[in-house]
Amino acid sequence: MSLLLPVGGRPRALPALAVAVLLVVLAGCGGPREVSLTELARNTDDYDGRDVVTHGIVLEFGADEGALEQHFVLQDAAVNRVQLLPDAVAEEHVGRPVEVLGEFEFDPNRGRLLHIETIEALGPST
Repeated sequence: MSLLLPVGGRPRALPALAVAVLLVVLAGCGGPREVSLTELARNTDDYDGRDVVTHGIVLEFGADEGALEQHFVLQDAAVNRVQLLPDAVAEEHVGRPVEVLGEFEFDPNRGRLLHIETIEALGPST
């Protein structure tokens, strides 16, 4: 595979490795987008199935809080929430501000979900 590009006035072929690197860099431009929980709540259809990076505090809800089943959410100051999955990963960060990279999903029956790829603590538990 080669790509012809003008170099010094003459077309020259780029080696396949250079083309592959160029394609990877260009593809990276469509990578995860940093969005607020407010934006995810307002425009769920725009982000459904996309990788996003967002911030908030991890909270746990269970029967004591009126939930049908124990679950973990990421919440911002305006009380916008997204459920974090898997539970075992989210549970380690309860009470902490975090940054999460993951695939966003909107499920009409379950609401807004974020499938964690990475989660990083941004400070101590509150």
